[in-house]
Amino acid sequence: MKDASNVVVWLVPQTPGLIAPASNENPQYRIVQHNKMFEPNFLVVPVGSVVDFPNLDPWFHNVFSLYRGKKFDLGLYEAGSHKQVKFDRPGASYIF
Repeated sequence: MKDASNVVVWLVPQTPGLIAPASNENPQYRIVQHNKMFEPNFLVVPVGSVVDFPNLDPWFHNVFSLYRGKKFDLGLYEAGSHKQVKFDRPGASYIF
């Protein structure tokens, strides 16, 4: 593989039942719509995370995913506004 920029490594404990300690942090995740593109174009979030989708373009946008992970359709929303999605299922979500 020449480019590994979109590779994710997921580590699983070898000891059954071993759970990582919960973090007190509440990270903010965003995928910005700008210049008719998503920024960043690749994002990994833990299950249960909320991702914000601000529209920084001067026109209406829709954000949706129909793939195996989280399926959703935010509908059209205007420039300067944002909508959120809670990713409550594991798996890839190809976002359009």
